[in-house]
Amino acid sequence: MLKNYLVSAARGVLNQKLYAAINIGGLAIGLAACVLIILLVRHETSYDDFLPNLERIYRLEATANIPGRDSNDTSTFVGPTKDLLAQDYPEVEEVLRIQQRSGAVVQGSESFSQDIDYVDPNFFRIFELPLVEGSHESALNAPSSIVLREEVARKYLGEGPYLGREIVINQAYERTHVVSGIMRDIPDNSHLDLNVLVPIDRKAYEISAACSTTDLDRWNGLPFFVYIKLMEGASIEPMKATINDWVDRYFPKEISVLVNIPGSELWTPRLIEVRDIHLFSPAQGGMKPRGSVNTLLSFGGIALLILVIASVNFVNLATARATLRSREVAVRKVVGASRRQLFTQFEAESLGLTLFSLLLAFVITELALPYFNDFTGIEVPFSLILDPLTFSNVIALTLLVGITAGLHPAVVLSSIRPSRVLAANQSGAQANSKLRSALVILQFSISATLFIATAIIYAQTNFSNARDLGFVKENAFIIGGLFNPQVRPSQEIFRDRVGALAGVTGAALADFGPGDGTGSGLSLKIPGEPDRIVLFSHSIDWDFFDLFAVSPLAGRLFSRDFQADVFDSETDDEGRLKPQRASTVINMSAARRLGFNTAEEALGQTYYRGRNDQAAMIVIGVVPDIFFSSPRQEMQPEIYVLDPRSYFTLNVRYEADDPEALGVRIDAIWNEMFPGLPATRNYLDENIASQFEREKIMGQLLAIFSGLAILVASMGLFGLSSFTVARRTREIGIRKVMGATSGNIVSLLVKQMTIPVLIANMVAWPVGWFAMSEWLSAFSHRIELPAYFAGVALLSVFATLLIAWATVAGHALKISRTSPIHALRYE
Repeated sequence: MLKNYLVSAARGVLNQKLYAAINIGGLAIGLAACVLIILLVRHETSYDDFLPNLERIYRLEATANIPGRDSNDTSTFVGPTKDLLAQDYPEVEEVLRIQQRSGAVVQGSESFSQDIDYVDPNFFRIFELPLVEGSHESALNAPSSIVLREEVARKYLGEGPYLGREIVINQAYERTHVVSGIMRDIPDNSHLDLNVLVPIDRKAYEISAACSTTDLDRWNGLPFFVYIKLMEGASIEPMKATINDWVDRYFPKEISVLVNIPGSELWTPRLIEVRDIHLFSPAQGGMKPRGSVNTLLSFGGIALLILVIASVNFVNLATARATLRSREVAVRKVVGASRRQLFTQFEAESLGLTLFSLLLAFVITELALPYFNDFTGIEVPFSLILDPLTFSNVIALTLLVGITAGLHPAVVLSSIRPSRVLAANQSGAQANSKLRSALVILQFSISATLFIATAIIYAQTNFSNARDLGFVKENAFIIGGLFNPQVRPSQEIFRDRVGALAGVTGAALADFGPGDGTGSGLSLKIPGEPDRIVLFSHSIDWDFFDLFAVSPLAGRLFSRDFQADVFDSETDDEGRLKPQRASTVINMSAARRLGFNTAEEALGQTYYRGRNDQAAMIVIGVVPDIFFSSPRQEMQPEIYVLDPRSYFTLNVRYEADDPEALGVRIDAIWNEMFPGLPATRNYLDENIASQFEREKIMGQLLAIFSGLAILVASMGLFGLSSFTVARRTREIGIRKVMGATSGNIVSLLVKQMTIPVLIANMVAWPVGWFAMSEWLSAFSHRIELPAYFAGVALLSVFATLLIAWATVAGHALKISRTSPIHALRYE
């Protein structure tokens, strides 16, 4: 019996090559899309599974609620937690701090930029990462110890063994470390990204401290990744219930007074299990970009929709072909075949085609996976298909598709009555045309919805990138690394030397690069107001506003003619500013936040900063609202001060024909002035565009998936129209004899396909509107959906109709040009 089924199925494939190619090809594309997404989902949900005692390790995160600023979920917490948590919570076995700082590896006269991972010595008691050389117990015991990742060790030290060899690190100051351990490369599916582990060095923190307290001790910043390992069998719930009170107990009162809120509201703590960090932590700024459950669900849904379209092709073509197999079924029933046997035969044929499609889908997936990985920046290995859970999911999905897609054709064919078919000498009964029309509507509804979503995402991404930020972002470098203690004394000399280069039109120091989203919260006292307010503050150089072509709405900008413009942020041993008067420039949002309706009203007004309001700041100018912070955020009230002690970056404007050659000359000046120290140099416009990289990638992937969906739908429509036109050959011949032209015939057949496509678009419009409204709600600055949607909806109608017409018209034109004699001899 099985052999008979296989022979019958093979004969059907050979006799109906177009039908088989469309079914197998469509299912293979749909299954390949699903296999790709299943691999991605399995990779993303397996993060950190290799770590021992994973269920006992948590990360302490925070939501920063700085007054005057949007809430910000961060993956870091304060430094003093190391000792305080362990003494107050007996269920805590270990507390670990990790901070990644920019540094350099020095080799003779050369230096190489390298992030340095400062960790507490108990690192390996929490993260038991395998060591190729050394032991967990002693690897980080000495202050001069260093543990390198395998690949990093080969880069700087050549071939091993490595234990006992020396390597020079420059971060805050230059020092020699002795290799005490070599760490095996961490798998890609981990939230950890660690390369050079050194024990926390208080001297380095003291040298680079910007104020009287270091990151290790202060509460007014969130510099550390903080991990907690619980005692075996302990629950995290009691700690979650009391952690807010714990923060309030230790949070310095003087800081609470400045911001007018308790510590647990300023830094709202959050404990999250390490296995959940990648997909379920809301925090930004981790060691690696976090994953997105919504993105996985979106792409998973799209892949399933492609598979649905491919399955619809199968059902459509199989029910259409039922008219050709009716006589075969009738004969089988006459010679004794039961309905169950026929049902089993057609389901087996469906499963056979689906399993063959799966093999082809594996080939497509393996070929496409490297491009997918390059595109998304995620390293998903094809070998993950051998994971038992992954493989079982793929097989289960394939069997479900095969059984479901073959169910209706099997029911239809196995229910045929032999007497009706053989007595009428028919080739078959009329297929269910209403069902086929409904399935065509479903296919093109999905295709049109994906088309609309792709177009809206593309429009929003372009809109975001083209947004007027209020300053000129083109032809500018951002050079980082200037906050290094060894660079700070010579920042202005470096600025002046770079500014004197041919092709450079201006250079200005600042504590940020425009568009990077950084800034410091500043507590201010307004005369006559009972409560203090917090605004964001930026430290800039004399020529910063001129560099970015910003003009004041009122007053003036900082000028070297007024030395009183300079603000001195140096503090005493207790962290207090010295009494002084200095100038400030504010944006229009800050002017309104300070209580002024116009820019002119704010001029000459004074606010005070410092714990005892000892620094008087006089407003000398008001500038427009400029998106110097992240362009993804709403405009915020910001103030600008001229503070030479707080510069992090050099902003450079150029008019050079070859900016890379200019960049090389800038690098040469840096290496001459600061040998062995790291620096970064980036294009400003690329930095800003990178903030929308996720949306860009999502839009491009959606476009690819949409293209696949439309391709599979078109394949099905091509096969269906080929079959339909062929079955109407005699009708077409009679119409031609009666005087119909080829144009009349083509118009008739195309018109019949137009109605389902128009209905499909009407179904797609409300779905697309709802989905895109939800997606756009995450953007503070977004396109006007009604205006864009109308154009996109019309474009969708035109595109889907064009595809349908092109698919059907070819068959119709070919058959309409056939001689009526041949048409009337058909069958």
